Amino acid sequence: MDLLKYPGVGRSGHFCKGHYLYCNFGYQYLACKAADKPDDPLLGLPMMQCYADKYYARQFLMTLHQWKNPLDIISRLMSYLLGDEQSLSRFSEAQAIRYLVDSLLNRDLLVFEMDEPRMTYSGH
Repeated sequence: MDLLKYPGVGRSGHFCKGHYLYCNFGYQYLACKAADKPDDPLLGLPMMQCYADKYYARQFLMTLHQWKNPLDIISRLMSYLLGDEQSLSRFSEAQAIRYLVDSLLNRDLLVFEMDEPRMTYSGH
C-alpha cells in the first residue's frame, strides 16, 4: 500500500525525483538525492543504518522485495543517480550495487522510511 505520492518520484529522465523501494519485509522507502528530498517535515531523517554500515547498505539493496519492486529497480536507481540511461550498459548488477552502496555511504543517495512504525500488542 502506497502511503504518500511525492511529485516526480518514480519517473524517468530529468523529471525523476527519486524512486520508491520495498524492503524484503514489504515496507516502503523513498530513495532520492539530497537535492530532490521532498519538502515534507513529516518525512523524518534518512535511515542512518545505510550510511553507517557498508554491509547493511549492501544487504538492504540485495534483498529488496522481489515482486513489489520493479524488476529493474537497481538499473532505475543507477540511471537516476547518473542522470544518463545510456551509461547503464557498462555496469553489471554487482557493479551497480557497489556503486549504489558507495552513493549511500557518501550520502549522495538518501533512503527514507515511508511506513509508520507498527504498534504491537503485547496482551498486557
